[in-house]
Amino acid sequence: MNTYRERKNASIVSAVVIVAIFAVLATAQFYAPPPLTFSLFYLIPVGLAAWCFEKQQALFSSLVALIFILGVRMTKPGSPALSFQYYWEVLSSLMVMLGAVYVVNALRDSLLREQRLSKTDRLTGVATSRYLFEMIDYEIQKAGRFGYPLSLISITLEGFNAVHDTMGHQTGDTLLSAMADIMKRSVRTVDLVGRLAGDEFAVLLPGGGMYQARGVAQRMRGNLADVVRENNWGITFSMGAVTHLAPTGSAQGLVGTAERLMHTARNNGKNSFLHEVVGHSPEEESLRKIDVLRETELIGK
Repeated sequence: MNTYRERKNASIVSAVVIVAIFAVLATAQFYAPPPLTFSLFYLIPVGLAAWCFEKQQALFSSLVALIFILGVRMTKPGSPALSFQYYWEVLSSLMVMLGAVYVVNALRDSLLREQRLSKTDRLTGVATSRYLFEMIDYEIQKAGRFGYPLSLISITLEGFNAVHDTMGHQTGDTLLSAMADIMKRSVRTVDLVGRLAGDEFAVLLPGGGMYQARGVAQRMRGNLADVVRENNWGITFSMGAVTHLAPTGSAQGLVGTAERLMHTARNNGKNSFLHEVVGHSPEEESLRKIDVLRETELIGK
């Protein structure tokens, strides 16, 4: 979950590096003996620009390279007069750089698409299990470094197999997609919804304390219940949430705790929510305990 500031800083660093390479090449070209040329070396900063920025900025970098090449040639003492052959060589170099921009940019976009596909579950549009685990590990380290809490909610759809068997595969897929969409719309923009397996999902809440975790869980339960009633799907939801006030450990441990609480809640009675707070916080110590919240009626009825 790279923040806007992190992406902006990375772009600034890339731009500085590209400008520095331009400056080094221009200086080398200026002091090099006349037979030597550095035109093709300008492919390095142009290719870097094509990889780090959008196509328009990368094309602009090609024009900047052309200006450097011509500018050094015209200001360098002892340079031979500009000829048609030289202009042809410069134009050829420009065409090569423009081609490189399109090739590198297309390659980058293709790799980014593959990365997005590997991070996104094809059916539901939420994060894959693998990507969710990666982000949990990342957020655990980040929370430990900056000292903020972290919560994870595990959700299972009770009765999904019955809907799948009686209403068909297509209805089952529609149900999963609808549930995932409701979950995404029930959380904050910084939160991450992922599909662990089958009809089991999880929600990562970076910086989410006990109150935030409970609020998100209850909001999701209400929103999911509304959709279930509208479609007469007759399913219920059990959730297990764990809040670490001082996060440590690994994604495997955090997910394992949330799943254990979810299974315990389901065994205690369907349509339940079990929440455990780990760690110490002066504001929340008086409320640090395990809560079981159960609806009096099945959501689907």
